[in-house]
Amino acid sequence: MAGQFFSPSPARAVVVAVKNRNGRALVVAGLFGFVLALGDGSFVLPALARWVPGFAGVRFPSRYALGSVLVVTLLATWWLDRTFRGKRLGAAAAGVIFGLQAAILIAALFAQAEIYLAPRTPDNETRLADDLRAEGLPRDGAPPRVALPASILRANAGARCGVSTISGFNNPALTRTWSALYILAAAPEPDFHRVEVKDRIILKMNDWPAFFGLSATFKSPGNELHFAAPPVPRAFLSFSTHRVTNGTDALERVRSGHDFVREPLVEQDVGDLGKPAGQTGSATITHFGRNRIRIKYEASAPGLLVLAEAWYPGWTARLNDAGELAVIPVNGWMRGVQVPAGVHNLTFAYRPTWWWTGLGISFVAAERHWPCGEDPPLPRTRTSHRQAAVHQPVNSRRGRRGIARRLPMPE
Repeated sequence: MAGQFFSPSPARAVVVAVKNRNGRALVVAGLFGFVLALGDGSFVLPALARWVPGFAGVRFPSRYALGSVLVVTLLATWWLDRTFRGKRLGAAAAGVIFGLQAAILIAALFAQAEIYLAPRTPDNETRLADDLRAEGLPRDGAPPRVALPASILRANAGARCGVSTISGFNNPALTRTWSALYILAAAPEPDFHRVEVKDRIILKMNDWPAFFGLSATFKSPGNELHFAAPPVPRAFLSFSTHRVTNGTDALERVRSGHDFVREPLVEQDVGDLGKPAGQTGSATITHFGRNRIRIKYEASAPGLLVLAEAWYPGWTARLNDAGELAVIPVNGWMRGVQVPAGVHNLTFAYRPTWWWTGLGISFVAAERHWPCGEDPPLPRTRTSHRQAAVHQPVNSRRGRRGIARRLPMPE
C-alpha cells in the first residue's frame, strides 16, 4: 500500500476530488487519520484519548495511518475508473500507471522484508526459557510470570520465551493492571497511553512476588535472577472477603499490607460465603489458553475462586459447562467468581460483549443497502405527457389513429 503515495494517480485524484462533495469528505477523513497517526507529536490524539472514549483503544497511533492509506487508495481507484471510462486516459497511459504502481509495491515488499526482518532471539532470552524449564516451572498450570528489565527480556517478547510479562506500552484496555503496577511502585500513572513502561517501574514488581505471582525475581544490586514457584498460586480459594469502594482503594490496602489471599478485596456484595474458620479448598488449573482457562476446584463450603489474571469486560465463567456465573474484579486487577461447595470444573472464556451486537448491526446494514434476490429500483425521471402517450402500448388500429390525431407527425 505504500506505493499509493508515490504513484501519480493519488495526487491527481486528490486535486480532482476536492471539486466533489463526497471527494472532499474523503480527503478530510484522510487528513484526520494522518493527524492521528502523528500521536503525541500533535495535540489532537492526546486530547481525544483523554476526553473521548475509544480513541485511547489503539496502542500505536501509527495504525490510524491505515485509514489514510485506505482513503488514498479509494480516491486513486475512483479517479482512474472515472478517467478511463471518460476516454480521457488511454490504454497505454493506464498500463504505464499500473505498471509503475506494481513496481513500487513489489519494491516496497522487498524493502519491508529487510526493515522488519525478525531478529534472532537473544541468548539471554533463550537461556531464560531453558532455566524455567530446568526448574520445572510453571508448577500451577499457568505460564510463568516474570518482571525483568529490557536488557534481559525485551518488551513484548515474553511469548517467544513462553512466559507472561507486563511490559511494553501502557494499554488502556488493561487500566486496572497498569494501576496495580504504578500504585504498588508508588509512582504516578501516566496521562497518555503511549508512555512506555520503564525498567524502574517493572523492577518494582519484584518487591511483590506474591501479589503478581512471579516465578522468577530479579535482584538489581547483583543482577541476580532467582527461580522459585510463586508464593501464591495463580488460582486459589477464599472463604471471606472485604468490601472496598473501588479498585484504587483495593490496591492501596494491598500496599498497606492487607492479606489479599485470606480476605480478597471485592468492590461489590458477593453474598454469604459461610464461616471462614475451618474451611478448606484447593484449585488446580487444568487448561490454560488465550481465551479459555479451565480450573478444577474442591471446596468444603461456598467460597470465592480468585484467578490472578487481568480482569476485563467480556470474560465469562461456566460451572461444569452449564450455569454461567458472574466474573467480578478482585484485589484491584484479578478475576473472581463466587462458587458453590463441592468438586466442580470452572471454565473461564472470553466473549467480547459487543462483538455479536456489532456483527448484527453490520448484517442489517448490508441487507438494507444490498438486498439479495431483488433488482435495484430504477431511477425516477420526469416524463412529459407527450412521451407517455408515445410509449403507451397500442393494441388496436383505432387507438393508433387516435394517437396520430393528437400528436403532430414527425417531420
